[in-house]
Amino acid sequence: MGIEDIFKNFGLNSKQIQVLMASMELGSQPVSTIARKTNLNRTTVYVLLNELAKMGFISKFSKLNVQYFTPASPSDIIGIIKRKKDEYSRYEQELKLILPELQSKFNPYISKSKVNCFEGSVGIKNVIEDILKSRTEIFAYKNVDCWITGQAYEIMKDFDAKRISRKIEMKAVVQDTPDARAYFSDAKNRKFAKIKWIKSAGQKFANEIYIYTNKIAMISFTTGSMFGVIIEADENTQTQKAVFDLAWRAR
Repeated sequence: MGIEDIFKNFGLNSKQIQVLMASMELGSQPVSTIARKTNLNRTTVYVLLNELAKMGFISKFSKLNVQYFTPASPSDIIGIIKRKKDEYSRYEQELKLILPELQSKFNPYISKSKVNCFEGSVGIKNVIEDILKSRTEIFAYKNVDCWITGQAYEIMKDFDAKRISRKIEMKAVVQDTPDARAYFSDAKNRKFAKIKWIKSAGQKFANEIYIYTNKIAMISFTTGSMFGVIIEADENTQTQKAVFDLAWRAR
């Protein structure tokens, strides 16, 4: 790690570091000399020097009505860092004292959900890849009829192939149709999957829904307007998992 990286970690920006390094090379100098060394505007350098002075990296004194700026020595900088460390340690102790009050004001039920939308076949593939990162069993509502032909079929065929190769378990509530029966009659497509068939009774799934980890993904394969949505929210996902479990257990 270089000198600049270390100072950046300490909270200095690039121009502050540039001015500090120039000052350390020059020693005690007026702002005009430091400005020439850095090729920065004199007013800018003056502001930066005063910022560094507030942090303890620069000290000031006047001589013959001219203000001089003196850099802290390397050993002084170590002392500055130690003082900051002690200061943050004190802040930590003070924070611990008021922690009960902060906890009483904290609302854990504020929504922390995140929604991402994806369009087209490329967008659908991005949603699929996210589902395949699942660290837990996937729960799905599936309508094979909406993707059994064309590009959508290739996307979903690839999804099942990758899911199986990664040994990701899936429970799926599947709309019971001839195409769906034919697809899942292939043992390869059923591997690591448990299927619950449901009759349409005049209703059908307009899209597919996947519940995994702390996310819900919805995919629409409508011709000409394929899109996907990923909702990342713990509370919503827990609710959807509970609803899925009821559907799974239903006779």
